[in-house]
Amino acid sequence: MPPALKYAKSARDFRSSTLSFNKGFFSRATERQMLRSRDDFSAATIRFVGLRAGQICSNPDCRRPTSGPHSDPGKAIVTGEAAHICAAAEGGPRFDPNQSSDARSSITNAIWLCGVCNKKIDTDWKAWPANKLYLMKTQHEQWIATEAMIPKLPCITLSTRNALQLCELLPEITSEVQAALREQELVIRNPNRIELFNFVLETSLPETFNRGGNHRSPAGPQIRIQPIYPAMTAVVKGNAKVRAGRPAPTFYYRFEIDKVPANVPVYRDANLRRAA
Repeated sequence: MPPALKYAKSARDFRSSTLSFNKGFFSRATERQMLRSRDDFSAATIRFVGLRAGQICSNPDCRRPTSGPHSDPGKAIVTGEAAHICAAAEGGPRFDPNQSSDARSSITNAIWLCGVCNKKIDTDWKAWPANKLYLMKTQHEQWIATEAMIPKLPCITLSTRNALQLCELLPEITSEVQAALREQELVIRNPNRIELFNFVLETSLPETFNRGGNHRSPAGPQIRIQPIYPAMTAVVKGNAKVRAGRPAPTFYYRFEIDKVPANVPVYRDANLRRAA
């Protein structure tokens, strides 16, 4: 079979490519037989795979809406496509010869994509193997089912280092400094596939904060650490005076990050004064 005729995404494409390759090369009967060899999805399968995907492209790096209003108020425009994970005909992307005809045309072999992503996975199909598409479909349907379009909160861990690191505020480490301070590492990781903005964390540290340490994070995020001091009140009688002195060390701090990148940890080291 000529390469141009090995695979077509639809019966219409197949007929078009057949006739354009060599008009009259095949008889009508042969053409009909070749069209029947494609295991296309039924209209019901196409409808349900789109509904299960929420009419959103299943590619997590796209997630483009695939339906919208038509100029006619009684109609809608659908730009999504039910794509074959394993090709509908021999010679197509990811064709599996061990798959039955029924399995090839079933909803389990279908993934809902926008037109751009459908073209992408079939043109550069080696970069989009079947196992990757099956996983992508499963994760997308879970995302729709659990309404995971609401981002998850960042994961935060605070751990104690075994030693101190040199930094601008700690240019030398002596035995006295080592005995007086311990270093904690705060790691903030965004588990989502999108950036989070204006993240604020108010927390209680295990010991009083002495000075900032190294901070290792991707270029872009701005990190601010501010102590939270309790409100001061005073009762004055007669001619007594009250003078505010230097605030006492506090365990409570406010961390502000303007942007937390997706799937990239943000580190912040802090030198904490050892508890007495």
